[in-house]
Amino acid sequence: MSNAKILCAAIAALSAASLQTSAKGKKSFDGSFRVGTYNIRCSSGDKGTQNAWKERREDFCAFVEKMNLDVIGLQEVCPDQLEYLKERFPGYSFAGCARGKDRKSGEYSPVMYRKSRFAAEEAETFWLSETPDAPGSRSWKSACPRICTSVLLVDKKTGKRFRFANTHTDHVSLPAKANGTRLILDRLCPDESSLPLILTGDFNSGEREEPAKIITARLDNAMYASATPPAGSWRTDNNWRIREPEVPATEAMAMPEVERNVVILHPNGRFDDDGALANPFFKRCGGRRIDFIYVPRNTRVLDYKTHNDMRPGKKLYPSDHFPVTATVILP
Repeated sequence: MSNAKILCAAIAALSAASLQTSAKGKKSFDGSFRVGTYNIRCSSGDKGTQNAWKERREDFCAFVEKMNLDVIGLQEVCPDQLEYLKERFPGYSFAGCARGKDRKSGEYSPVMYRKSRFAAEEAETFWLSETPDAPGSRSWKSACPRICTSVLLVDKKTGKRFRFANTHTDHVSLPAKANGTRLILDRLCPDESSLPLILTGDFNSGEREEPAKIITARLDNAMYASATPPAGSWRTDNNWRIREPEVPATEAMAMPEVERNVVILHPNGRFDDDGALANPFFKRCGGRRIDFIYVPRNTRVLDYKTHNDMRPGKKLYPSDHFPVTATVILP
């Protein structure tokens, strides 16, 4: 072999070795992204306490940054909170309007998505009522107007298109919870030809109740689809009650479904928190699991977590709910 050929072969070998080293040092892109749901607790509550929004908002935002999510559905977001979050997170866009008749008053259930990763083709907010396009409308004896915000997102890295929807269903009327949930699915994924749908929210009901059964007839609960055991606590509604240690999700999942999902209703239809405290598991746990992430069939869920972090240096939570997150790869 000539000296020139030997030199070329050596350069090629060195280049190949360099590429292999680079490949080993850098994880290849698998198309995954991180999603979540978080009821942030409205700013109108808890005034004059350490749980007031102005007292916890910096800790709350630092916590959201730490979770490093690409898309998240938020609930109980008041107008002042939305403006604060927009200023605090300039790398994200926010979709959705408020639930009031003027579309500006009352709570938002916005979708917050990372601008560098996703673009929105369209977005809408509709009301969970018999007239879903009528702002401020409510039906089925709902205690207040309830909404769903839906965004059609395009993944800038993969080109995949999907809908991300976020809601906060009624806290009193059982028919409103069930019919509102059914409306969301009929509107956003009526058949198999529909775009993939990721649905998040505070459903004010557990996995044994009708809303969950309606949803899981079409979508998967990401907790049970996770390739790794779900991390963090079982409860998502902490009601500001401190629990140390938390009851882990894995422990609760090993129990019979009826035992881990306490359902005790007040005569007015609302979950009876005080009555439930007589239940040994609920008393130890301190709250219910009512916040969920649902994903399309055949979605790869790489991990799943309920984050029960406290505010730094304080025995206080950033909100009266825990956020739930998952890393997913759409089919």
